[in-house]
Order: sequence, then C-alpha cells, then structure tokens
Amino acid sequence: GLSGVLIEGPQSTGNVVQGNFIGTNAAGSAALGNDLNGVTTSEAPGNTIGGSVVEARNIISANARHGVSIGIDTNSGSTGITVRNNYIGTDVTGNNCLGNGRDGVFVNRGSVSHTIIDNLITCNARNGVNIPNFITNDPGIRIEVTNNSIFANGALGIDLGDPGITANDPG
Repeated sequence: GLSGVLIEGPQSTGNVVQGNFIGTNAAGSAALGNDLNGVTTSEAPGNTIGGSVVEARNIISANARHGVSIGIDTNSGSTGITVRNNYIGTDVTGNNCLGNGRDGVFVNRGSVSHTIIDNLITCNARNGVNIPNFITNDPGIRIEVTNNSIFANGALGIDLGDPGITANDPG
C-alpha cells in the first residue's frame, strides 16, 4: 500500500506540500483514495502541510487510513511539523463528506512540537485529531491544536489517547 505523499528520513526537512488534491480526483469533488494515508511524515523534521493562504490548502480526503499521519511505527523521530489550513475529510467546497478511513490527523507517540492550525477536519471514520498515549506512556508532547473546525467525525474531535474523554485541565 502507498500513501499519497510520503516525507521520510532526517534529511527530508523543509518540504512544503501545498495546493494538492490528495485522495480525490483533480477537481476535489470525488473519492479516489490512497491505500494508506493521505500524507505521511516519518523521522522528517520541519515540514509544512498546507499554508496560511487559501491557495496553499490541500484537500486530504478519502484515504484508507489517516488523512495526515505524523510519524509511523514506534516513534516519529520528527519535530516541527505544521498542518495548516487544509480540508481533511471533505471535498474542495468543504461541504461534502469524503472522510478518511481512520483519523483526520494522527500524531504518533514520541512526537514533539507540532502545530495543527486553521484546518477543517470532519467526516473521518475515527477521531478528528488523535494524539495517542499507547501502552508505553510515550504520548506526543507540545502538540498545538488550535483554531481548527473539528466536527462530525466517527469518534472524538480531539483524542488524547486515554480510554474515553481526557480532561483538558485535570487540576
């Protein structure tokens, strides 16, 4: 199986993925999907998926697994991934569901200092954003999830990995 975009290895830094239809047809209106994730970063620091202007937006939808997967397998080994201003789980209009088969954005354990900002994340089969805590108790840290529109996913909007809903401020 293949991801739509794979950015892998410590030398893969400073990449910018902008203005693409990943998992849809060229018009962004129908599902084509990739066998794995729409975009995967693995051990690749300092990369950007999307951008601040509308023209930089990626449509990342209809993929068999996650829309965006930060890190794979046992440890991401990467820092400083920015996922910004994308439509994750919809068509190009943002109004019609073309959900990904798992999470909209998945942040693997051991991940450090990523930013997920200004995205529309909806219609995905599992969570909008998943920052799991797995058995090893090695969750992602300093993961900023801000100013996104996250709704109508199959599970939680933001899952911090403990069973059920995790309190944002348990103190």
